[in-house]
Amino acid sequence: MSQITQPGTRFVLAQSMMPVVRLSSGTMDNTTGSLSGLTALSFQPSGVTRVIAATSAGLVAGTTYYGVWSSTTAVQLYTDIGATTQVSGTTAGAYANSTSEMIAKTIAIPANCMGANGRLTVKATFQVTNNANSKTLRVRFGAAGSGTGGTTVCSTSSASTVNISILIDIGNRNATNIQIPSSSSMSGPFGSTAVALVPTAVDTTAASEINLCCTTAVATDLVVLEQFSVELVPWSTVN
Repeated sequence: MSQITQPGTRFVLAQSMMPVVRLSSGTMDNTTGSLSGLTALSFQPSGVTRVIAATSAGLVAGTTYYGVWSSTTAVQLYTDIGATTQVSGTTAGAYANSTSEMIAKTIAIPANCMGANGRLTVKATFQVTNNANSKTLRVRFGAAGSGTGGTTVCSTSSASTVNISILIDIGNRNATNIQIPSSSSMSGPFGSTAVALVPTAVDTTAASEINLCCTTAVATDLVVLEQFSVELVPWSTVN
């Protein structure tokens, strides 16, 4: 722990360029554990992606699957990142996506790493189905295990848009249990909004987490978390 609490030093707590795909509705082949007839991605991913799904056709919500895409609308699902073990126990027929909020990625924040004036910077890029339906992207901050119950520190809704990039700072306010996020409603920390800043009250002396979440208004739409990073600048004193 001591090596990531040096004041003023920037640490990358987590980052990934592996896409996380929230599936749209489609058709399950239970003999292979593959899905087809999905809403088209903007391009066919290369290599392996992470996949999140609803509880349907034998898939289980909250489980991370791995996918190799044969086209923009078809994916073979695996249980391992090496794509060696195909998903089994699925049910042939329609896979029905959910419109509930799902967690694309959870990033653990170690206890006591921020200090009373430390800062977390979250960057994330999403791609969504380009149509008039609403897609909501959220950054949540809360105690370890809080999931979608964590406090929303950024929320942005998108329609008729292909990609959204989020950049937000979360800073302790001269106390380890009071934070001020740089924005609660915009996709970035710069600019203006009529929404007031809202303090959060996460105890950062205990383990906490950031969750990158997504919701679709229509089950046939999809969301892709293309990349993300979370950086920490620990700081204890007031300048």
